[in-house]
Amino acid sequence: MRNSGSGKRMVLAAALLAALALALPVSAQAGKGGDHLFGASGTGAGQFDEPADIAVNYATVADGAVDPFGSSVDGYRYVTDVENHRIQVFGPDDSFRFTFGAGVNLTSGGDLCPRPGFPSDACGKGSTSETRGGALNGPTGIGVNQVTGDVYVRDTLNNRVQVFSAAGTFERAWGWDVIKAGQPNDVPGSEQQTVSLDSSFAQEKRDFILSFRSGPPGTVPIPYNASASQVQAALEAYGPIGSGNVEVTSSNLGGGSSVGGPWTIDFKGGLANVDVPQLMGRFTSEPTPTKYVEITTTVPGAGFEICDVDDGNVASDCKASPGFTTAGGGISRAFKDGTGLAIHQPTGDVFVIDPGTSFADNLMPGRIQQFEADGAFVAA
Repeated sequence: MRNSGSGKRMVLAAALLAALALALPVSAQAGKGGDHLFGASGTGAGQFDEPADIAVNYATVADGAVDPFGSSVDGYRYVTDVENHRIQVFGPDDSFRFTFGAGVNLTSGGDLCPRPGFPSDACGKGSTSETRGGALNGPTGIGVNQVTGDVYVRDTLNNRVQVFSAAGTFERAWGWDVIKAGQPNDVPGSEQQTVSLDSSFAQEKRDFILSFRSGPPGTVPIPYNASASQVQAALEAYGPIGSGNVEVTSSNLGGGSSVGGPWTIDFKGGLANVDVPQLMGRFTSEPTPTKYVEITTTVPGAGFEICDVDDGNVASDCKASPGFTTAGGGISRAFKDGTGLAIHQPTGDVFVIDPGTSFADNLMPGRIQQFEADGAFVAA
């Protein structure tokens, strides 16, 4: 998470969260004791590498909110430990109680440290090699539902929101394409993009190249008057796409002196049910994209999903989201690199901040998205 985002975006996010905090009861905004300092630099229990946010849990045993050892979590502090990829939890007296995240227990390899009955377990940094439910990558924003005690985490680099019990047990995750293909609640959907050329191509008669923003240079040169089959052949020969993974159609047969297209590109095969990055076009003789090749994402790949253990999923069904990577970045329910999260009390609605990225990246300006406590989308 280091150097990921401008100071201006962080100020915006902080201001928005401050505004959202006005919806919280006073008891949920301030601690019950005096001012304290706790923690140190490192990867061990109670140590931090870029702590980013803190939330206090005031749910009680009567609410069903207990820690892994059966004790009340009333007054517990939950802290996002960004570069250690975990959540650390401290008691009302600021003493370390437990931490959770993928592989944080160096003794057992589990996601909770220490385990009940094993106070000498060694705690360490969370693993980012997994993206299943409960695995965190650069967690930033955090909030607590004061009715249930559930903990909501902005799993920033996995582009999703994750929900845990007060004891750190994974409950659900949501975002764009967060469930592995074929698993319960997976929402299949294949990407469709459209390529059209400005009429000036008729005079220019210049070949063009299609490519993704990152990766190999691009397709072989495509004639301005290409047929659908020519465009499809060029895309299938392009390494990141490959044979059998696209189907191109067009009502224009191509050929002659007229501009070809528009061409409709349907991704299939190995790229079915995938949020495919949007293509870009350039002249063969020029290194940068040109406005004369207009590309639109008409149908985003995959879909919004909730990976929920109460709805037939297990943690291994869940995966990281690609985030919004196309010019359809305005898609509601998708996230990308945001940090902020706040809970409205007592409704439990979750407000998630996307600070926005530059239009040059084909993404979008900042916004706030609202979800119900179970992940159901409300508004953006």
